[in-house]
Amino acid sequence: MCFFKLFLYLTEKSGIRTLILHRIAPLFIRQSVAFFGAFDWWWLRRITELAGTLLFSLVSISTDPAIHPSYRKIFRFYFLNFLNAWKVQEDYRKGGGLPLDWMVEITKRCNLKCLGCYQNSSDIGPDVSFETLRYLLKEVRKSGARLVTFSGGEPLLRWDDISRLAREYHDLIFMIYTNGTLLTQEVIAEMISVENVFPCLSIEGFKEETDKRRGQGIFDLVMKSVERLRGAGIPFGFSVTVNRFNVETICKDEFVQFCLARGAKILWLCHYMPIGRDADINLMLSVTQRGLLADAVSGWRRKQLSVMIIDTFNDGWAGGDKEGCMAGRKQGCIDSSGNILPCFLCRLVDPELNIIKICSGTSTYQTISEGILKSALFGVLREQQKKILGFRDPTSPCLVADHPEIFFQMLDSLSNIEDLTGLRNISEGLIKHAKCWRYRKPREKYLRGGPYA
Repeated sequence: MCFFKLFLYLTEKSGIRTLILHRIAPLFIRQSVAFFGAFDWWWLRRITELAGTLLFSLVSISTDPAIHPSYRKIFRFYFLNFLNAWKVQEDYRKGGGLPLDWMVEITKRCNLKCLGCYQNSSDIGPDVSFETLRYLLKEVRKSGARLVTFSGGEPLLRWDDISRLAREYHDLIFMIYTNGTLLTQEVIAEMISVENVFPCLSIEGFKEETDKRRGQGIFDLVMKSVERLRGAGIPFGFSVTVNRFNVETICKDEFVQFCLARGAKILWLCHYMPIGRDADINLMLSVTQRGLLADAVSGWRRKQLSVMIIDTFNDGWAGGDKEGCMAGRKQGCIDSSGNILPCFLCRLVDPELNIIKICSGTSTYQTISEGILKSALFGVLREQQKKILGFRDPTSPCLVADHPEIFFQMLDSLSNIEDLTGLRNISEGLIKHAKCWRYRKPREKYLRGGPYA
């Protein structure tokens, strides 16, 4: 602990900060990757890239003089307590506790109508009540977790509730996935006062790609919000839904440089899945495109660009362990109706596993932890995840996207489970698409350190 405090203290000094983040860090990552690659140690090679970008981007936020001091303080607290919190979370989970990472869809309402929205949001829809959110956060805090994500719909439609929760649970950090159009000067001023909320703004690339999916003029509104956030010193990130038509733009160095120039600290790359409004399997990434994205991310990480880059499907292996994918074990999702889902893409509903019913005492489960531990849905899901390990392919970690035939078999084995994905309608095409990825010719070369595709 003393070493890390000294490390952060030295990194705050401008000259040393530049040396560490822009000289030592990239050199360390490149040399480590080259060393592990020489021995065909695929996992160590890739985990070094990922761990490096997570560590140094967190250090960057904690020591960046452009970030407001209160935010540097709370991220420093998160950094210094990360290892201890992880141990507490793991012990809690092994005892049948909650997942470590929660995404809460606090509303289905939204002020936009984006093409292909997985939530199919509208201007009306259910919200998770304030008291229900308090109950969840109380359990999350007890589990040792320190980061909670709010999504929607558009979560800033409920900014008053979010700010109240952030003040009450001041030892947690809240990330908000937002379309960026409601980040007014008043909201940003209150973010500074609560200190532990930061946004991740949705874009689709540059102006052309963003306005095409989200509506004319939306990109300019988001960029105005970005300037307000930078002026206030609030750390923020960008979230991108990567599909067949914007992937080549996203993979260009110009795009990641654009994000860096705007001051983004996180770049979240979520692969398109044909779920929700106007679902279209033809928008999914092709084999070549998915490989192109993975290789681009790998290259950026080796350069250590002081931005945390997460590639949902291609990084899925990093969240796995001997039990497989994170969904339903280390990761959970609550939708706007209170249903507890394994993942925001694996939208399967056990009617009794609903946080509103658990809070009111009308569920057969007494607590969230009991429901996750005893629910037939989560139990079968964990068993099916283990089957994926038999393929011995860490590049295909997702049950829904990479192994849909197992996903549909799981659905057939369950009763009284509601499927909100709508993937049954395209099952044949989805299975064909997944097999094309799993059995691609360059796969073995990739596992020896070569490109994805």
